[in-house]
Amino acid sequence: MFPSLEALAVCGVETPGLVELGSGYKLAEATAEAWLRLQAKARDVGFALQIESAHRPFDRQLSIWNRKARGELRLLDPQGRDLDALSLSPTERMWAILHWSALPGTSRHHWGSDLDISDANAIPPGYEVELTSEEVAPNGIFGPLHAWLDEQIATSQAADFFRPFRPGCGSIQPERWHLSHAPSARKAQQLFSPQILRTLLREQQIELLHPILEHLDEILDHTVYPYFLTGSVPL
Repeated sequence: MFPSLEALAVCGVETPGLVELGSGYKLAEATAEAWLRLQAKARDVGFALQIESAHRPFDRQLSIWNRKARGELRLLDPQGRDLDALSLSPTERMWAILHWSALPGTSRHHWGSDLDISDANAIPPGYEVELTSEEVAPNGIFGPLHAWLDEQIATSQAADFFRPFRPGCGSIQPERWHLSHAPSARKAQQLFSPQILRTLLREQQIELLHPILEHLDEILDHTVYPYFLTGSVPL
């Protein structure tokens, strides 16, 4: 039996129903509508919300994963310090990648419900946004934006957006710049299938395939399921 188009979309393979915004980024239709509402609200108080990353297909996530596995992209420890990828065992390298990057097929960016953001008004001329903990800290360039977002999320006034990657939840490092649209994310997570994911991974040219398949259940328990919505939207 072939998987449904919707189930493949959750893994980033097929992408029906996405809306392309003027910036060129794509989101699920309901997410895009909510984003424009949040953007307008932020504009009223002096912030210029802009997208740094939105929908990401499987192939793009696969490229990020493979380049990190081969030592071609920076690999960081949980404290943000550089690691020498090729000095690690395959299993160690796999877990090191998973601190900051999702396994292809499991990224919430596949869903069209999640996006990374910044404040264009706060970016100095010539500055390249890196999406780091320093940028979103209280004294960072995006600190004021995230203080405002804290209040909006806490009072349910953030157009149904929340931060899935927060302290004390799962093993992925907190990412204050990463927002998720709760109604769209709920729909996507209902379609997620570990069986389809396992089959998909076996068909791809993915680095570290052996440890991935050996530890796939553990990977999902640490990097996917803790961020699923099961009740009210987390603050």
